Amino acid sequence: MASSRQKFNVFLVEDEIGVRRSLIGKINWDGLNLQLMGQAQNAEEAYEAFQVSSPDIVLLDMRMPGMGGMVFLEILNKQFPSIKIIVLSGYSNFEYAKQAIVCGASNYLLKPIIKEDLAEALKKVVHELEQTIKEKESKIEQQILLNQSKPLLKRAMLNKLLQGVHMNTNNILDKIEMLGINLNTEHYVLTILNVIDFEHLKLFYGKNMELIYFAIENVMEESISDSIHFVGFKSEFRENEYICLHGFNHKLHIRETLQNLYRNAVTNIETFNKIKVNISISRIFQDITETHKYYMETSYLWNDNKEFNIRFYDDIHSGESEMLHIWNPDKSHVLIERIKQDDKKGIVTVIQELFTDAEKQFGEATAKYKDLVAQIFRVIEENITQIKFSLREPLDYDLPLFQEWVSSFDSKEDLKYGLIQLLDEISVMFNTSNHKTKHIIQQAREYIDCCFYENLTLEMMAQKYHMNRTYFSDLFKQEIGCSFKKYLIQTRIEVAKELLAKKDMKAVNVALIVGFNDPNYFSNVFKKYTGRSITEFKNSL
Repeated sequence: MASSRQKFNVFLVEDEIGVRRSLIGKINWDGLNLQLMGQAQNAEEAYEAFQVSSPDIVLLDMRMPGMGGMVFLEILNKQFPSIKIIVLSGYSNFEYAKQAIVCGASNYLLKPIIKEDLAEALKKVVHELEQTIKEKESKIEQQILLNQSKPLLKRAMLNKLLQGVHMNTNNILDKIEMLGINLNTEHYVLTILNVIDFEHLKLFYGKNMELIYFAIENVMEESISDSIHFVGFKSEFRENEYICLHGFNHKLHIRETLQNLYRNAVTNIETFNKIKVNISISRIFQDITETHKYYMETSYLWNDNKEFNIRFYDDIHSGESEMLHIWNPDKSHVLIERIKQDDKKGIVTVIQELFTDAEKQFGEATAKYKDLVAQIFRVIEENITQIKFSLREPLDYDLPLFQEWVSSFDSKEDLKYGLIQLLDEISVMFNTSNHKTKHIIQQAREYIDCCFYENLTLEMMAQKYHMNRTYFSDLFKQEIGCSFKKYLIQTRIEVAKELLAKKDMKAVNVALIVGFNDPNYFSNVFKKYTGRSITEFKNSL
């Protein structure tokens, strides 16, 4: 045993001094990593000593004047449950020994005490104490690790909410609560803090951009009272965003509370950290699993009032119903298809028509056109996100930050042509990536055509071409016209037909050659795909 380890303290409670001396002489103190902490001739004296400092191990005589060993054993078990107690007794009665064990004794030794029995009993309790220490240390290490990981776990979990991961409400709230965040409330409001002049700040801060969000987080935590349920985190979707999620149990005064809170927060962020931010505040919602929906619609709020940088969705957004006959799912689908087809003329036509329809309703009100563009921007961003997720290689393209991009246009004509230019860039990006994926699927088809006899699976093929399994399956069906499994089986059956016809081979051998390990399964598949059994096929030749 390592000598550097702290020794365990032993206390002797025995009324006979001769027995105490004998016990001390029988114990291999250094070998068992023990040290004598003290002695007492009765329970009362020992109890008084334990009030000052309790030992790790007690050797307790049962038959003593005064309180007696059994009564003291019960007291120790209740008041000092961590102490390991080895009972020393002259009573060999089984019921007495059983009672001592029930009362908390780790072991029961009969007098006269045999040295080997005492050593074995002490080894056992030392092992138990060491295991207890290891478990405590492990728990402390785990807690330290959890505390160190909490910021990362919190950011990852809350960004999943923004992403719209499918989880039930209770599951989400439980996971969030494990991170020390209580958002189990009746109503929610999401707030987006957009950092202004972000590109300029990137040049200034360089690799230390996290300092910006550290400063914002500190201000928010200091600004919000303990009575408000709140969590803030850095967005992983747009690099200039810091997200706050608020929980309320009553709807009354939510707007006033948030307005006052963010007025102070914006002032402090700008005054003490020299960082300018715009605040976008969502509608009130009741289900935390809908965070993604409210995040997306709040992301595209804007206003032209340079002096007032707090905006509520209910105040600024014109409403989807107002735009419905101008921009709707059908027109959204048409525009996306034009982009996918790299139809530049078609893109221009769609945007021209949208702005013409908007002009009939809104005239020259530039703000309304920005509302329209916000909805188009949202659809485009969602489609780009899907493309990035599915691509084999990282896509070196990011949409401009909407707030800064839309604010750079002063007229509807500038806005229109700015949008057309942006969509043209996206179309080039999309079709470059689309060409790559089509080429990959053709490579996969060629591989199947020449290696059909191998044990090919959808998972293996998707991994081979560095794609998500589901995305590979969808792409294959879209490009080839049938599922991966169907194409593989059809290829095998066509080769099997050639072998059966030209080589006059046995069906069992043909099955193995084309990749079927089970001849019966091969026979069933052959009949399903050809409409004839193998025998009928051979007889028809």
